[in-house]
Amino acid sequence: MKTAKDPRHIKRIKTVKALFAESFAPQKTLPNLAKKVLSQKNKIDKKIQEAAPVWPVDKLNKIDLAMLRLAIFELENTKTPPKVVIDEAVEIAKEFGSESSPSFVNGVLGTIYKDRVEVKPKKKTKTAKDITQEIITILAEHIGTDEEELSSEDRFQNDIHMSATDLADFVEKLNTAGFDTTKLDLPEIESIGDLIENIISQEELN
Repeated sequence: MKTAKDPRHIKRIKTVKALFAESFAPQKTLPNLAKKVLSQKNKIDKKIQEAAPVWPVDKLNKIDLAMLRLAIFELENTKTPPKVVIDEAVEIAKEFGSESSPSFVNGVLGTIYKDRVEVKPKKKTKTAKDITQEIITILAEHIGTDEEELSSEDRFQNDIHMSATDLADFVEKLNTAGFDTTKLDLPEIESIGDLIENIISQEELN
């Protein structure tokens, strides 16, 4: 569960505020993430228009537009689970948008995600490195830190332990992200390293 102190949540809020300000006048300084979003603004705005055709982009509430631009950028360019991206956008909409913002943002992003899934090509076989990196990304979201703070070295795999409850919650997030966790023997898993090895074995069997 995200908190007000979650670094990624804070980073998203700062980015949304910067994008909101930029929609009124060019800003002298912008966070790097905001710059990346703006570099794809035309492509992102086209997706917004397709998902919400009755609402011209230039007529949208500016804060809603800022939140949508950031969320769509994340959906298209990061490995963050779509459910996490959409949930975060809705939470920020509740905090900074109008009364209708959460449902509007959720609806637009849900439409874009649905279309993205329907045209998504068949996945290629994942390597052990791919699986490890995806789990690092989801773990960073789960414990509220940046991916850069984690690594696939022995320290990462052996030092991060979780309570049974927290581990079960994390495994549920992996399941939501598309990993097959149904055959994991949770009582035998003592660290994230153990979890990664088990999932890699399951993926190879599949």
